[in-house]
Amino acid sequence: MTRTFKLGPKFTLLLTLIFLGGTIFSGFVLSNALQHEAEQEMADRAEILIQTMNAVRNYTSSHVKPQLTQQLQTSPEFVKETVPAYSAREVFEAFRQSPKYTHFLYREATLNPTNPRDQADEFETDIIAQFRQNTQLKELQGYRLQKGEQFFYMARPLAIRQASCLECHGNPQKAPVSMRQTYGDQNGFGWQMNEIIAAQTIYVPAGEVLARGQRSLLMVMSIFSSIFAVVVLLINLLLKRTVIRPLKQLTQLARRFRTTQEALQPHQSLTHLAQRPDEPGQLARAFQQMAHEVTAREASLNRAREAAEAAVVAKSEFLATVSHEIRTPMNGVLGMTNLLLDTPLTTQQSLFVDTIRKSGDALLTLINDILDFSKIESGKLALEKQPFHLATCIEDSLELLSSKAAEKNLELLYQLDPTLPLTLTGDVTRLRQILVNLVGNALKFTEVGEVVVSVSGQPVKQAATVENNQPPAALYQLAFAVRDTGIGIPPDKRDRLFKLFSQIDSSTSRRYGGTGLGLAICQRLCKLMGGDIWVESEVDRGSTFHFTLLIESAVAEPASQPLSQMADKRVLIVDDNAASRKALTTWATAQKLSVVAARSPYEALGWMAQNLPFDLAIIDAHMPEMNGFELASAIADMGKPLPIVFLVTADSTHLTSRSQSLTAVVKKPVRYAQLATTLSQLLAGDAALSPTLFPSLAIAQTQPPANPALRILVAEDNLVNQQLALLWLEKMGYRADVVSNGLEVLEALSRQPYDVVLMDVHMPEMDGLSATQEICRRLDARQRPRIIAMTANAMPGDDQKCLQAGMDDYISKPIRFEELLAALGQCRPLAGDRL
Repeated sequence: MTRTFKLGPKFTLLLTLIFLGGTIFSGFVLSNALQHEAEQEMADRAEILIQTMNAVRNYTSSHVKPQLTQQLQTSPEFVKETVPAYSAREVFEAFRQSPKYTHFLYREATLNPTNPRDQADEFETDIIAQFRQNTQLKELQGYRLQKGEQFFYMARPLAIRQASCLECHGNPQKAPVSMRQTYGDQNGFGWQMNEIIAAQTIYVPAGEVLARGQRSLLMVMSIFSSIFAVVVLLINLLLKRTVIRPLKQLTQLARRFRTTQEALQPHQSLTHLAQRPDEPGQLARAFQQMAHEVTAREASLNRAREAAEAAVVAKSEFLATVSHEIRTPMNGVLGMTNLLLDTPLTTQQSLFVDTIRKSGDALLTLINDILDFSKIESGKLALEKQPFHLATCIEDSLELLSSKAAEKNLELLYQLDPTLPLTLTGDVTRLRQILVNLVGNALKFTEVGEVVVSVSGQPVKQAATVENNQPPAALYQLAFAVRDTGIGIPPDKRDRLFKLFSQIDSSTSRRYGGTGLGLAICQRLCKLMGGDIWVESEVDRGSTFHFTLLIESAVAEPASQPLSQMADKRVLIVDDNAASRKALTTWATAQKLSVVAARSPYEALGWMAQNLPFDLAIIDAHMPEMNGFELASAIADMGKPLPIVFLVTADSTHLTSRSQSLTAVVKKPVRYAQLATTLSQLLAGDAALSPTLFPSLAIAQTQPPANPALRILVAEDNLVNQQLALLWLEKMGYRADVVSNGLEVLEALSRQPYDVVLMDVHMPEMDGLSATQEICRRLDARQRPRIIAMTANAMPGDDQKCLQAGMDDYISKPIRFEELLAALGQCRPLAGDRL
């Protein structure tokens, strides 16, 4: 609690504690001293009385008793004056006549008295017992409460020291007759020489003495406390004036100096304090020196910060400029290359053009990696939180790499835990980026075998909070594993995997290429999304990259439900790849299908020969010894027509089949939603599927535009990109007008209405952002064309700048044909012409 106190209250509290402690300690010491003084006074009184009584006893024994011996022997009554105890008691009673000794008591208590009045009580009996047990004990002192009054007592032992005492208390037959007649012959006899027979005790009233001591204590303590309180107050005032007040002044100046960064005022205000020779003055001088140094250091830091900020701005502008200047010609290179591939070419020409396209894609990947790394390092990478379909995300990622897998004849597939929710909420773009990077690496380093992506997960417990009367969305920890059968990673090289710009070794870099950024970016993305990434590997056996993410479910929905028409149907699955066969079997079982899985076409023919009632078959088209279509022909030759779904890759187009059964094809990597739909159609006997072979693998033909009546205006200052845009739009079935800057856009819109404006951002005279803002100012929403940014600006926040300026969509260069086609598919003609 004292940690929250300031220095002044701490000093006050400390001095108060000292005052209280000093008062209590002094009172304790003084009380003991006064108590000892009072006891000493009572002991002195008792000592005087005992000495007096002993003198009376001795006088009686030596002078009075010899004079009365004859009378004691002849008198019929006992002569009490011959007894020392009687004489001492009578003299003490004379003392008590004085008011000073009225309450004093004198007792010669014995255990076996002649006179019953001398009988020892319980307290006195205990004193006699102590004297008898310890013959060296000469005196006892203490306090006794008797009849409601407190006494200080002093007791001394009485022993038989003279033979004359035994004349009366030895043998009762030798005792005086008068004594026996007066007190009897039963008590007070049988005493022996040196025997302790009684305790001589003086009782001094202690109440008055102790009360007087307490009054003295209170008076002395009052005086002491007053003096001590004054001293403490003076010390407190002195500390506040000489220490606390200067420190408070220094604290206030330090706080003002810290918040306002004043350089001179704090120093000048401390001049008076700094002139003092004591410690606060030294502290003030040190503060002045520190303030000067801090001011100079702050100025230096400000200059360094400004320089660093300028360097960051320059770096960002440089990256933006380089990105723009590279993406602009890359847009022309890749776009024209794709157009060139659609023209008649010789085999050698196609090889050359395809090499150009792959090199351009590699360069674009490098640019994207550098930009992503720049975003992460600058802390400007913001994660989106949008609902997405997990299976679709995985399938889209694998489809991007399916051609690479087909080129190397590798199996590419995924396995998804069917208990996971269908829809999740998170950044699907970054998840896809991680998957594409890891799967791409797996394909790069694998020559034979397979690449398998498996996904599992489990719910994570959350605090039971409710916002807006809605329960919190379920949180899942997803566990991804990307397994390959590639070259593997040596144990001593794994620590370099996730380091920036690091490769396993130089030979790997030369053979397989890469910048060493991909895995480092994946690691940072995983951590941003609440997970981690690690690898397990065995040389020449393959590697498995694991990563975890924390993702919420979009809604509380059950796992995917099987289609009713597939329930209890018997399906034959034929695939020579164990992982693919297992994935298909797991999915089919979840769909309530009865599954028989065959590892080869010959095993499948064996199952067919057993006359098992199969409802349909799923057959891999590419298998050794006998491909899938040959298997289908063999099944047809057995006279057992069967609806068949072929799983094909891009290199399976040369295969043919003589099967007359209903057939359909699903491209690998398998999209299970498409597979489920295809199976349902086959089971329903959809004739549209037969007998066309490979409908999904036919060479892409120009599709009719979704909205052929769209009036399109292209705003682009680069001549190559103008030509590319017009060619692509023509291929899509559109016609367009072209302008070179924002001013020309405004002029064109003033002449005639347009439904779509493909707007570049960097243009001379008026850029795309300014032109968009002017269009939004001039035209209301009903008359305004849909503005799509087509720009090489791909730095963090560039898309938001375009949308904030009033644009409706954003596509970064190099433009992908599919992206542009999708963006135009969302456009609609405006209703009516503008005025």
